[in-house]
Amino acid sequence: VYEEVLAGLDRKTFPFDWGNTEGNIAIATTNLGALTGDMSEIEKALPHFENALAEVTRERAPLFWAKVQNGYGLALQVTGFMNKDDKRVEKAADAFRHALEVRSKDVTPLDWAESQSLLASTLSTLASKRADVKLADESIAAYRAALEVYEADKTSPDYLSTVGSLASALQGKGILLQDDKVLQEAEAMFVNVLD
Repeated sequence: VYEEVLAGLDRKTFPFDWGNTEGNIAIATTNLGALTGDMSEIEKALPHFENALAEVTRERAPLFWAKVQNGYGLALQVTGFMNKDDKRVEKAADAFRHALEVRSKDVTPLDWAESQSLLASTLSTLASKRADVKLADESIAAYRAALEVYEADKTSPDYLSTVGSLASALQGKGILLQDDKVLQEAEAMFVNVLD
């Protein structure tokens, strides 16, 4: 349906509507790829995200821009991990950071926590690959930030998966630094998830 709408829109005459439709195509295509496990669908979404971001600006539609940035980051993250493409994974981290320029804990707490968690997982993977303590610390801080929102419901899948991911990030840092205190904190987090 979105592609039919897009075919009827002239980019020069209706740039915002055209970009908005491109963003919706990108998000729908990414969701389809995630649901079906078809990574080629997620690859197809990338140019749609880029087209959308060329027309939908932060100034014109900040919340939709942040949603598109977050979706773009997710598509870059998934395809970057799949293709072992660190440049794409770095671009994913940048997209999540852009989304967080607009998404706030006070105004859009769940969206903010989602972007924090996605940024954290992206940075955690890069930290592990590069044995980079600074990236590990950034990842841990982003997971902790997400938990500020998710801890309201300690039985939710978001809370439990974020605690588990934080524990993994702490474990990676503890191993990297050979730091027993960090490893003990990771262990306590893992036990917390299992309880």
